[in-house]
Amino acid sequence: MPERLTYRAFLSYSHKDKDQAIAWQQRLEAFDIHWAFGELPVPAFKRVFRDETDLPLGAALTPEIYAALDGSDSLILIGSPHARDSDYVNAEIAYFRVKHPKRPIVCILCGPPDTAFRDHLPRTLAYALDADGNPTDAEETPISANPNEGEQVCAARVIGCSLDLPREKLAAWVREIAARQSAAEQAQQERDAREEQRHKEAMAGQKRLERMVADAAGGGAPAVRAIQAFRDLMRPGNPDIDAIAAEDMPARMQSVLDTLSKGAANPDAFAGPTRDNLATAQALNAALHFTEADRTLDAALAHTDQAARDRAALLAEKARTQKLLLRYRDAARFYTAAAGAVALDDKAAWGYATQAADALYNQGDEFGDNAALTEAIQRYRDALGLVPRHRSAEDWATTQMGLGTALGKLGERESGTTHLNEAAAAFRAASEVRTRAANPQAWAAAQNNLGAALQTLGARESGTARLEEAVAAYRAALEEWTRDRVPLDWAMTQNNLGTALQTLGARESGTARLEEAVAAYRAALEEWTRDRVPLNWATTQNNLG
Repeated sequence: MPERLTYRAFLSYSHKDKDQAIAWQQRLEAFDIHWAFGELPVPAFKRVFRDETDLPLGAALTPEIYAALDGSDSLILIGSPHARDSDYVNAEIAYFRVKHPKRPIVCILCGPPDTAFRDHLPRTLAYALDADGNPTDAEETPISANPNEGEQVCAARVIGCSLDLPREKLAAWVREIAARQSAAEQAQQERDAREEQRHKEAMAGQKRLERMVADAAGGGAPAVRAIQAFRDLMRPGNPDIDAIAAEDMPARMQSVLDTLSKGAANPDAFAGPTRDNLATAQALNAALHFTEADRTLDAALAHTDQAARDRAALLAEKARTQKLLLRYRDAARFYTAAAGAVALDDKAAWGYATQAADALYNQGDEFGDNAALTEAIQRYRDALGLVPRHRSAEDWATTQMGLGTALGKLGERESGTTHLNEAAAAFRAASEVRTRAANPQAWAAAQNNLGAALQTLGARESGTARLEEAVAAYRAALEEWTRDRVPLDWAMTQNNLGTALQTLGARESGTARLEEAVAAYRAALEEWTRDRVPLNWATTQNNLG
C-alpha cells in the first residue's frame, strides 16, 4: 500500500459532471473498508480531494491543485465525454502520471449508457505519455470500474485498486460485496412484493374515497351523497366534521386520500407484536376504518416494554391515523412524541419532526388557522438543525420546501411582505440542492413555488420586477413539467403563468402580456378539462374571461 499522504485520492472530473462527482465522493468516503483493510486506523476511505473551483478557459492549474495531486495516494477519474474534452482534467492526469508514476489511477465510467469505453478517457490517460507529459500514439488501457455492475461493487473495485489491494484479495473482496449486494437486492425484491400486495389491498379503499372526491367536486346529487358518506365515515373519530362547509369537503377528502397513500412505517422492518400491530392498523386504515385503527394503536402503545424504535413507529402510525381523522394538532403531537423517542442524530427524528410540521401546516391551510402556520414554520426551522446541508443536503432541501410553503401560505393571508420574501428565499435555497441536472422534477416544483411567492409579492408592490421574476420561474418550471410527463402539474403551472402575465399586463401599456396570458390559460384548459377537474376548469375559464 502506498505511504499514507494527505488524501486517499484526488477526484478529477469535468465541472459539467459535478453532481456525479459529489455523489461518488460521498459514496467512497462513506464506504466501509474494514473487511479488506482491518489494519487501517480508520475503516473508511476518508479524505477524497475534490476541487470546486471553476477555472476560466485557458487558465493553468492552481498551486492548490498541484499540492493536492502531490498529496494524494491515488487519482480517481469521473470518466465521461466531458472529462475526455476537459483541458484541466487532461492536465491533472498528465501531471499525476509524470510526477507519481507508481501511484494508481482508476476511471469510473460515468458517461451516458451508450458511451464507448475510450470515449470516457482523456487523451492523457488513453495514451502513453512522453517525458514532458504529452500523449504519444501508443494506446493504453487504464484500470476502470463500471457503475452498471452495482454502486457497491463499483465502489469496492475503485477503493481496492486505489489502495493497491493485491489482485487475489481484491477479487475476493469484490465477490463478497457482490454477494452482499445480491442478497440485499433479493431482500428488497421480497419487501417490494409484500408492499405491492399491501398496496393492492389498500387501493380498493382508496378507490372508494376517490369516487367520493370526484363526485363531490362534480357537484349535483352525487356530490350530496358523497359528502354525506364522507361525513358518516369521519364522524366517529371527529365530532367536528359537521362544521366543515360543503364547498370545503372535496379538499378535506383529498387530504385523507393523500395521507392514505403514505404509510408511517413498513411493518416488515419490525418483529413480533410491533410488526403485527402496525400491519393491522395499516390494513384498517386502508379499509377506511380509522377509529378501529386508532384503538388498535392505543392498545399497542399501552405496553411499556417496547424499544424506542418500535414505540416511535407506533406513535407515528397513531399520528397518521389522526391525520386521516383530520385531527392535525393531535397528529403533530404524536409525531413530536415519536421524534422524542429516538436519538436526535437518528434520521428518523428529522422525519418525524418534519411530519409534525406538515400536520400543523395542514391545520393552518385547511382550517384557516394562522397560529398553526406560525408553529409549523418554527417546527420546519427546528428540523433544519437536525439535517445540516453539508451532512444531508436532500433532507435539508425537503425541509426548505416545507418551510417555504408554510411561509408562503401565511404571507398570502397577511398584508406585509416579510413572510413572502422568506418563502422565496427558502425555495431558492432548495433549488441550490435540487438542481435541474440532479433532480429535474423537484427543481421544477421549487421553481413553481418560487413563482407563486414572487407573484404574490409582485401583486403587492409597485413596478413589475417581481412579476417578471415570477413569469421567468413559471417558464423555467414548464421546461421540466412538460405536458407529456406531468400533464396536471403542467396545466397548473400554465394557469399560474397566465395569472402572473395577466397582472403584469394590467400594469403595462399594450396587449402583448394579456395575449400571452390568454394563451397560457387556453393551454391549461387542454388538460384541466371539465370532466377531469371541474373546479380547476371553472377557475381557469373565469381567469380566461
